[in-house]
Parts: sequence; C-alpha cells; structure tokens
Amino acid sequence: MSTISLKVNGRLHTLDVDPETPLLFVLSDELGLRGPKFGCGMAQCGACTVILGGRTVRSCVKPVSAVLQDEVTTLEGLDDVLKLTISAPVPCRKRRRETFMLSSSRHIFELPAACEGG
Repeated sequence: MSTISLKVNGRLHTLDVDPETPLLFVLSDELGLRGPKFGCGMAQCGACTVILGGRTVRSCVKPVSAVLQDEVTTLEGLDDVLKLTISAPVPCRKRRRETFMLSSSRHIFELPAACEGG
C-alpha cells in the first residue's frame, strides 16, 4: 500500500492503495463514483472510460500509479459541466440547427450548438 494523491472531478483525494490497482476500482471502491463501470476488463467495451489529462482512457487497465499529476474526469464531473451549461443559457437571435453529441461510457449527452450572429 502507498499513499497516492489523485485529483478527480476537481477535488484532491489522498488515498492509501496499492499502486497497481486499476484506476476503475479506486474510483468506484475508494471514492464511490458510479459513472465508470466495469464491462469487459480488457479496455474494449468503453464502459470504464474516463478523461485523463484531456484524453479518454480505459480505467479498467490503467494502474492508479500511472495517473501521476493528471486530473481525472468521470461522468459525474461531466455532469457538473453540463449543469453549468444548461443553467446559464446564452440568448441568441438564430440557433444553428445541428447539435453536438458528447459520448462518455454508455451515456450520450446532447448539447445545443453555439449561436450564430451574436
């Protein structure tokens, strides 16, 4: 067991875990996060996907020691961003017709496109 500092969804956590423990189990068992799920255990299905340092990674095969100083964002962290986006709409004269799709794990969020013409 080692003491590891881990920044998850904007919060710093200090944990006493085995450095080779998969990040997924640290997130679910130690921090109680339920966004990333165990699926195949081989980094194939994407159920365990998290954002690590701006890149998507499969947390079922990533040891917690490999996280280093990068921030981890889970589905719960995306939820905070989406709440801010939805609760503060920007009025505009004409909306684009398309929407942006943000997919994480097995959940899909639809975000309105930016405004045209101010």
